[in-house]
Amino acid sequence: WDTNATFVKFQNVSETITNDWIVKWRAVSPGAGAYFPEADINEPNFQQAFYGSHYPQLYGLKQKFDLHGWFNAPTAVGSEDWYVTYQIPYVPTQNGRRKT
Repeated sequence: WDTNATFVKFQNVSETITNDWIVKWRAVSPGAGAYFPEADINEPNFQQAFYGSHYPQLYGLKQKFDLHGWFNAPTAVGSEDWYVTYQIPYVPTQNGRRKT
């Protein structure tokens, strides 16, 4: 980032990557996944991109063995069941409270 980049600039670039660039990549590689450590944390369909057809089975296991949802991450299996408060669109943070 440019040292003079503003917060709004960062937010706009992140939104462009998620809603423009990734859409174009999907158009030329339908059904492809993502390399989890380098993927977009704002991925709107992380279940398919990161876990593919295995997601329903993984989600079932998560519900069975992690009854309280203690093991979590922003794009981990089951993360659609909760959110972190005080989020700013396209600028993810773990600063906040986790809510179900």
